[in-house]
Amino acid sequence: MIAVFPFHLFAVVPDHAVYYFQVQPISVDRTTVNIVICTPPGSQGPEYAPMVKGLGEYVATIQQEDIPICTKLQASYGSSLARPGRYSHLEKALWQFHRFLLEQLAAPEASS
Repeated sequence: MIAVFPFHLFAVVPDHAVYYFQVQPISVDRTTVNIVICTPPGSQGPEYAPMVKGLGEYVATIQQEDIPICTKLQASYGSSLARPGRYSHLEKALWQFHRFLLEQLAAPEASS
C-alpha cells in the first residue's frame, strides 16, 4: 500500500492490478472513497472480463467489511468519553503526516 497524503492510496497487487483509492472528505464526519482498478495494457478485451470482474468483487468485499468498522469508529469520536490516544506502531505513516501538519500549522508565517 502506498499513501500519498492526504487523499490518495495505491494498493499494488502482484501479477494483477493496482487499486487507486481517492479519498474525498465531504464534511467533518463524512468521506467518499472512489476506487479505480488499473489493469495492465491489453487486459481490456472480453477474455479478461471475468478477471476484471473478480478484481472488482474482491475490492468491494473488503470495502464492505471496512465500512461498518469505520462508521463506528467515526461515531465514537463524538463521545464525551473519547480521549486522544497513541498511534499503533503500524501507523507510522499517519504519525509522520500528522506531525508534518502540526509543524506547518504551528510555523510562523514567512514575511513578504
